[in-house]
This record gives sequence, structure tokens and C-alpha cells, in this order.
Amino acid sequence: MRREMEEHNDLVFLPVTEGYRMNSRKGLLFLEWIAARAEAEFLLKTDDDVYLRPTPLLRQLERRIPAQYAWAIFDYISPVPRDEDDNFYNPEETFPFPVFPPYPRGVVRVLSMDVVRLLAKASQEAAGHRGHMVMRFAPLSLQLAQGLKYSFKQGRIG
Repeated sequence: MRREMEEHNDLVFLPVTEGYRMNSRKGLLFLEWIAARAEAEFLLKTDDDVYLRPTPLLRQLERRIPAQYAWAIFDYISPVPRDEDDNFYNPEETFPFPVFPPYPRGVVRVLSMDVVRLLAKASQEAAGHRGHMVMRFAPLSLQLAQGLKYSFKQGRIG
């Protein structure tokens, strides 16, 4: 990684510990970083093991208004893992609710930049208020989930 940085300067290191247990925090820091630096219409987040077909995806995005847009699989009533052996374990003192609020998940997600900036702002405002963070994000995530725009054509999302 050091050589990559020296040669290309194309890596970003966020101030968070690596590991599945920090996925939520990493995701929010990622959104904050993007919101502060990107001048795009949409953010595409994909896992590194995904075979992405950019041409059909870009064709779909060309027809979308770059505002109030979220394309993802939303998890609506996901129980909070309380088993310490679970990679996604959350102790009650960190997350005092039995289920997560709705959130976009999965290997590919697209958000319009206004949504990215809204989530980043909520993350920054909630920093240091872990118990209250959920109360601030829950209405926002419900609004995103209810406004999810999608269609199915010939077995494809788009």
C-alpha cells in the first residue's frame, strides 16, 4: 500500500479500525469523505468482488434525475446481532435498539449526491452521540427507503 501511495497517491485511509464490526462507521466516514470532495451527480459503491457492467448502469443513470435517488436493496427490519462471535456484533451500550432502521445494503448501491450529503451531514451532527445517532438516522432512512425508485424489466433491476 505504501508503494501504491508513493507512486499513484490514490488510496484513502479513514480514521477507523478495520474489520466487519466497524462497517457502519466506515460507511459513514466514507460518505463524509465523498460529500466533502466529490463533484459527481451520483455515488456508486460496489464491493471489490462484483462483476460490474458499467455500460447498462450508466445508461440507467443517464435517465435519472440526480436528486433524491437511492438504488439498492433496503433492509427494513434487520435484528441487531448481540452474539459476540458475530462479525457484525453490536453491544447494547453502542446500539440500544433491537432492530436497525431501514438501510441500503448489498454489493452495489447508487445514491444521488444530495442523499450522500444529507447522510454525511447527519453523521457529522450525530458524532459523539451514539445512542441519539439512531434516533436521527431512523426518520432519514425511512424516508430513503420509502422513496426508493426501482423497476424490474425482464428480470433486471433498472
